[in-house]
Amino acid sequence: MHKFGGSCLRSPEAFARMGEILKTKPRPTIAVVSALHGVTSALERACTRALHQGRVDLSEVSAPHLRAVAWLSFPRRAQALETLQTLLQTLETHLLAIACRGRMTPRDRDRVLAFGEQASVRLGAHLLAEAGVTARALVADEAGLLSDDGHGDARLLDAAMPATRQRLAAPTIHLVAGFVGRAATGHLTTMGRGGSDYTATFLGGALGLPTILYKDTPGVCAAPPHLVPEARVIGHLSWAEAKLLGQLGARVVFDKAMDEAERMGTRILVRSFSHGDGPGSLISEPRPSDSADALTCMGDIVLIPGHGTNGSPPPLAQLERLQPCPTTGDSGPVTAVARSTAGTGGPATPAQRPLTLVSLISSSQEPPCPAALVAAVETVSAPPVAVGQCRRRGVVSLAVEPHQLRDVVRALHRNLLDPQHHGSRNAATAS
Repeated sequence: MHKFGGSCLRSPEAFARMGEILKTKPRPTIAVVSALHGVTSALERACTRALHQGRVDLSEVSAPHLRAVAWLSFPRRAQALETLQTLLQTLETHLLAIACRGRMTPRDRDRVLAFGEQASVRLGAHLLAEAGVTARALVADEAGLLSDDGHGDARLLDAAMPATRQRLAAPTIHLVAGFVGRAATGHLTTMGRGGSDYTATFLGGALGLPTILYKDTPGVCAAPPHLVPEARVIGHLSWAEAKLLGQLGARVVFDKAMDEAERMGTRILVRSFSHGDGPGSLISEPRPSDSADALTCMGDIVLIPGHGTNGSPPPLAQLERLQPCPTTGDSGPVTAVARSTAGTGGPATPAQRPLTLVSLISSSQEPPCPAALVAAVETVSAPPVAVGQCRRRGVVSLAVEPHQLRDVVRALHRNLLDPQHHGSRNAATAS
């Protein structure tokens, strides 16, 4: 089971790279794909324009797909263009309906957002064929992916697993749209944040296969690699650890997918798309030395206002007030994860500035020390707006200004995470 995220699918050449990976695999081979890079966000903006401005503009959505079509040779280019035009016409119809009514239901939104993955697999089959790799393009029920009717956060149904096994049994490459399912009503549904990872782990469980998630990072790293390029790759995480990272906003793994993987016992390997032969990060059952209690779910946390913040506490983190810590030497192995709170009803200062929540997670019984975090970020003159110890052991969070994010994360990595200066005990993070 292979899954290719949108961060990997930035150009038509990415499908040639995908073909290199898939063509040597035993058949049948299942590859779950996301929408092309940036397309889902473009579709969200198209919804906003239709709803609030009554205007339908497909140029931002169509542009990356037209570039992909232009990469093809004749007659395949003409076939792909016809497919794309049909999908765009359907998308335009859905957006016009939203614009005319002046309202958008969750079902309407799913109809629009589902375009991204549908176009990705339909055009992807043509792009793979251009690279000499034959694949079947499958969307939702075509691959046996039936869901409940929870539009925007649908769940795939176990009852459909026999049909899924049957439809994916042919000895070929099956290119399956992630993120999209079909409800009993016949309407398309979407799976929410991390929906393509969730699709892949569901299929891995249904077929009894390990799942490889190809990302634009070398694996799960000890700090966000786009901020700290030298951050080491974490070799092994438990499902619970990876789930916590997803709940804290790490975009390399998602909590919904980890829930499914743990439920089905599916082993996951996070691997670099560009360098697929690297070791990556294994996510599976806990090792005997793992401390599950240190990485408990943080779904119900709320940031305590203070240091100039006002308004109601947002639904982000329930933090206890910072307690004085006599030393900074007992912080233990920790990990940095960054999550933007902009647009989520996050912590508000008097100027209504968006903040970024940076969380450090301990993989030992001892939680990281809040004073150690403050001391680390003070080295770059980046005082936090708020700091606190989570009620669950093992997590400390800082609320910082977004412009401070790079300096803060690098300071935390240098002072608390870098194994050259500190112990090599386990840590886990993602960007």
